[in-house]
Amino acid sequence: MSSKILRLPINPSGRDFVVGDIHFKTMDLHRGLHALGFDKTKDRVIAVGDLIDRGPGVLDGLKLLGEPWFYTVQGNHERMLIDAYRENPLARYAAHGAGWWPTIADESKGMIIDKLSSLPLAIEIESSNGIVGIVHADVPAGVTWPKFLAELDNQAFEDVALWGRERVKKHFRDGVSEVWRVCTGHTWVPRPLRLGNVLALDITGGGDGSLAIYCVQDDMTYIDGLPASLDQAERLTEKLQMLEKKAQ
Repeated sequence: MSSKILRLPINPSGRDFVVGDIHFKTMDLHRGLHALGFDKTKDRVIAVGDLIDRGPGVLDGLKLLGEPWFYTVQGNHERMLIDAYRENPLARYAAHGAGWWPTIADESKGMIIDKLSSLPLAIEIESSNGIVGIVHADVPAGVTWPKFLAELDNQAFEDVALWGRERVKKHFRDGVSEVWRVCTGHTWVPRPLRLGNVLALDITGGGDGSLAIYCVQDDMTYIDGLPASLDQAERLTEKLQMLEKKAQ
């Protein structure tokens, strides 16, 4: 199995919570999980990447990488830091909200980079309803989920996984085939957005506000423990699709 892909088996006794870009906003993360009754002995948290940068909870955020209940894909912010360090380990990199990085002891930086480098580009969660795919940014338009996973060694596919915005920016509603749900972050949206079977969860961009958390078992997205309504445009699309089906 490729190290770029992590497959999580079905959670027989707990719940799986998929969270939007954390950006070191660990207090917001824990508040949202507490509101949902998170139990670290049986529940799992899966992040869509961009754990680092911008927010205040640097040490708490890095500690998450060692928690047995926490998983995350690699985001573009992790990749930018990795690339900067590999180019020059001694550079005082602080771009894109990475002002925390120069405060880290030099002897610890290599270990952090190794951990971030080991993060997968995609995670699959097995559920009773089917596979839930996790990727930071996007899946290329018209590409099935299995094809996407098979091509992650292709630089073009990797770039879309880390940087793609077209689906969310243009509100493509075709979704991704051969997978039940796909959860993404990277592109800021004011409310959790559903495009076909794709859920866009980055509602803060590392700024103020609560994080969006999707529960796989409930098939519901929450903000501070309260169900979050779908984007208005998406609800309109669903109504139109229902009318079209009735007319057929």
